[in-house]
Amino acid sequence: MTTTVENDIGLFYVNDPLERYSIIDTKLWLKSQYSQTIEGPYSIASTEETTRYARFTVNFPTGWDEEHKNGFYTYYIGKGAAAQPDIIYHEDIVKIITDPGGDAGEQEYISNNETRKADVYYRPNY
Repeated sequence: MTTTVENDIGLFYVNDPLERYSIIDTKLWLKSQYSQTIEGPYSIASTEETTRYARFTVNFPTGWDEEHKNGFYTYYIGKGAAAQPDIIYHEDIVKIITDPGGDAGEQEYISNNETRKADVYYRPNY
């Protein structure tokens, strides 16, 4: 699943209806696939639910989407108040895209081989 976080609000889908557990106490945690750090808990609000899937929104802290958060995360839906969930109802992977994506802090790379000349070490004679 891919979600774009704009104005600190992310939209998530799960192939599991949320009706089987209380949405009031349910939170979302994000575990970075890159750094393995866990962020959260974040409150969720259900926006649509069927017998097959559920759609919900997550309100991230102010300025969250302005940081460099682009990447792949494992998200956990469950209960708990600590840095990690106590009970996990659902777990899946999400690709998060933020706008503008934050500053990577890297300088522009300019190639020293703009003419695309290549060295030929072996050329067969046919």
